[in-house]
Amino acid sequence: QGPVLIEGKHASFIDPLVVEAGIKRKVGFVIIDTYFYKPLIRWFCASTKCIPVAEKMEGAGSMKQAIRYLRQKKVLCIFPEGGRSRDGKLMPAKSGAGILALLTGAPVVPAAVKGSFSAYASHHLIPRPKKIEVVFGKKLYFSLKDNISKKEQGKEATDIIMQKIEELLR
Repeated sequence: QGPVLIEGKHASFIDPLVVEAGIKRKVGFVIIDTYFYKPLIRWFCASTKCIPVAEKMEGAGSMKQAIRYLRQKKVLCIFPEGGRSRDGKLMPAKSGAGILALLTGAPVVPAAVKGSFSAYASHHLIPRPKKIEVVFGKKLYFSLKDNISKKEQGKEATDIIMQKIEELLR
């Protein structure tokens, strides 16, 4: 119940599908705007809530949409890396994922999708039959502190989230 942020590793186009399959509630997603208009992804976005974000992660419009969505007590999935991994390994994360958690107070559930890269990496034309597992971690809570910048706190929160995702991947 209430707002929840699912934050996980992103290695394949099928990650959102398997994350959503593992949750009993409807899930919204933050996606890079260049993919928002591709036919297959557009179909997916029509069946759920997708919030497009600029590829360079600039501008506050997407953040405002995400905050409004979470204030409606909904579930939002964001991949902190800001895009799919090209080699299946964790990439450095963007601090927006942590800032979103701080601004909304929504609990963060770290998620690890295992096997999706070997099933459908960015260089594959079609998916391959492979075992895929989604592991959800324990909720994390973050709150803003007055004496530290939001950007610094966002980076710190994102680092903690990514550490938890890495632990789930082991």
